[in-house]
Formats: sequence, structure tokens, C-alpha cells
Amino acid sequence: VANLVDSNVFIRAVVISLEFFAAREVELAALGSRYDLRACRLRRFLEFNTLRLLRDLMTVVTVEDVNQENICVLNTSLSLFILARSHGTLQHYLDDIRAWEVANHKVGSVTGNFLSLLKFWLEYYLYRGKDCLALELSSSIHFSEWRKIVHLLVKLLQPPAADGGETTEAQRQLDLLCLASTPPLPRQGSL
Repeated sequence: VANLVDSNVFIRAVVISLEFFAAREVELAALGSRYDLRACRLRRFLEFNTLRLLRDLMTVVTVEDVNQENICVLNTSLSLFILARSHGTLQHYLDDIRAWEVANHKVGSVTGNFLSLLKFWLEYYLYRGKDCLALELSSSIHFSEWRKIVHLLVKLLQPPAADGGETTEAQRQLDLLCLASTPPLPRQGSL
């Protein structure tokens, strides 16, 4: 798992590249490409191991030790969740992660850690326009998509309020923080 800190940017680049080529497979074939993406071993490996990869990415860094050097791990997990949402599998992955937590008697160990990281992410990118732009340009995913997935995951991973559903002070602060997020950047490319 520790190797993920060193290799996660490569993994993100591979996953996003595979997605790019898969979305343009017909177009590339018309241009003469004969590469069979369905037979790509790396793609099959990643598809088979996405859940494990997500779980590991969600826990390899904690909010106590996240910094400018390893926040990329969080961004790699978010890119996988962005793609999962686009494929309609986001809830499936979240359900499977929760089931893993229950089966291994570690309820909240993955989702709770990740929720803390998501809240950190919102604060981290709040005033870092250059970092937002760099993330967008390096992934060809508009920064508004990054924010959308973070907000959605915060909502989906937030434990129910102890008082029967009333909004907690922490949730109100998070909502205010979300509203104060930077405006969308101009679209530089598409996924």
C-alpha cells in the first residue's frame, strides 16, 4: 500500500488514458488504429482490482499526515470516483467498501478516513487557483467535476445525524465551505 504514494499519479494517468481511448475507440479505428482495447491486460487488471485500489487509496494517507506531497493520492481516488459516477457504478463501489468494512470488523475505517480527507480537500483547494488549474489540466477533467464528486461523496459518506436527521454544526460549516468554493474554471478539455 505504501507504494501507492509513489505510483498513484502514474495509475491516475493510465486510468484516464484508458478512459480517453475507450471513449474514442470507434473514432480511432476509423483512423486506422487496430488496437483492441478490450484485450488490454492493464485495463482488465485495473477493472478487476478497482475496488481494492480505491480502498487502499482511501486509507494510505490520513488527514493527520496529508500534505502537498501526498494529496495526489486523494486526487487519484477522486478521479476513479469521477469515472465510476460516469459509468453508473459509484454507489456500487461505496456499497462494496462499506460491506468490506463490516466483513473485516473495521466499520468506518475506510469511509471515515476518506470523509475527513474530503473535508480537508475542500479547504485545501479553496484558495489555490493554480493548484485547481494544474489538477484540471493534468487530468482533462474540469475542476467543477472534481468539486461535484467531492460534494457528492461527502453527502454519501456522511454518517446520519445522531439527533434523528437534524443538520449538525459541522455539516452547516461544511455546507458554507462548499458554497464558498472557487468558481468553475474555463473548460480546458474533456474526459
